[in-house]
Amino acid sequence: MQINKITILVLMLLANLAALGQSAVYEATGMISMNSIIRNYDQDVDIVYNDNGQSSFLHVNRTTGSVVEAQIPNLQSVTDMEIERNENKVYFCGQYAGGPVFGRFSISSLFFGAGQVEITPISITPPIDYSGPTGIMTPQKLEVQYINSADVHVYIIGYAELTVPYYTSAYTVLYDAMYNGTIWDIEHLHEEGGDYLFYDLAVTSNFLMMFGEKQGGQTDYFCSFNTPLTGHLLASTMTMYSFSPSDFYPITKLLTETLNGDAHVTAGYAFFDGDSGIVITRYSAPNTLTDRWFLHNVTISTGFRDLKYNPSNNKLYLVPELSHTVVADLLYVFDLTTGSAQVYQSSVQNMCSVDAMYSNNGAVVSGISSGGYVNTWITNNPVCNCDKLFNVAVQRNVHTAIPWDLSMFVGTFTPLPFFESPNKTYYVLNTVCR
Repeated sequence: MQINKITILVLMLLANLAALGQSAVYEATGMISMNSIIRNYDQDVDIVYNDNGQSSFLHVNRTTGSVVEAQIPNLQSVTDMEIERNENKVYFCGQYAGGPVFGRFSISSLFFGAGQVEITPISITPPIDYSGPTGIMTPQKLEVQYINSADVHVYIIGYAELTVPYYTSAYTVLYDAMYNGTIWDIEHLHEEGGDYLFYDLAVTSNFLMMFGEKQGGQTDYFCSFNTPLTGHLLASTMTMYSFSPSDFYPITKLLTETLNGDAHVTAGYAFFDGDSGIVITRYSAPNTLTDRWFLHNVTISTGFRDLKYNPSNNKLYLVPELSHTVVADLLYVFDLTTGSAQVYQSSVQNMCSVDAMYSNNGAVVSGISSGGYVNTWITNNPVCNCDKLFNVAVQRNVHTAIPWDLSMFVGTFTPLPFFESPNKTYYVLNTVCR
């Protein structure tokens, strides 16, 4: 990949930045990590998924300086997780014993009681006219829509790679897993032709949005569904949108995040008016693009792990995927109010995941220390020795999307959940920098 002069200049400046910020970095010494996902529970507590060859969920308490590890037998990986605050539960998706699953658990009972993790298998559903082996399906992203205790929806994007290629080598499936207070009932939907792939989704006040690409195409593709007031999506068609390929198209997978109402944003590595870099797009509704910004790719990243929005300060936080970046210790921070961008840097050498602070300005980051241990980093406006910042130039333009309808195949199945008890271990959380 070609590195332009601006990227080289920024990297040189970052190496000599003066300390600027008030921040805090913590380490669970002795807890090895190869990757992690972090979600903020309250001001002083984070829930972290940690992968160190085994899969564990962590309760990280910065006030008490303690970490409770709940290792889940046979859970091979977690690709996404979210906290549903109406229930105080964590929902996640991933692989268990060689098969795709989603799951959930009560935070208090899992870490401080005799609670178990509820795990629900997901069937692999091929395109309507495909009748051979389906290969491996991996859940990619999930969102939770809580209507009431007897109407909870878990929307999941599954990515399937076929072992015996037919007319396509891969396809994506949207799952609407609905809990009625007693059982899970799952609706699966996918585009009949297998031409479009979707990578992330967001639930707004009235819509479910998915963003992706067309196989072999060079433009942005996304779609919308009306979210149900009751029952499943039950969509025989989805509304698709795309841009002119000369304006904008994603080079790798876009991430999306809900703002407020029906407003939402996307971010990722993309082509923008003749150049490639980080592109952030804001929509006020599914087909109403209000802003599109271009940031120079100072981390030299081709993939991103998390995009999170903090309504307290109207800022976005974007962290590169650890395995798809050259510079692994920088966090992109974008101010939607001013249209300005910065990168934050701390002593966390390898950042893995980010989440917005739930009831405060700023964000929390999970990562890996130089010694290979779990790190967490709290950052707001850097003003001390714990982190640094640098401004990133921003360009702005607005493009126009074209909508049309696309036929969907819809099916349902009723899975049988099972329960897994954790193995618990306790660690001390040390303050590395404050």
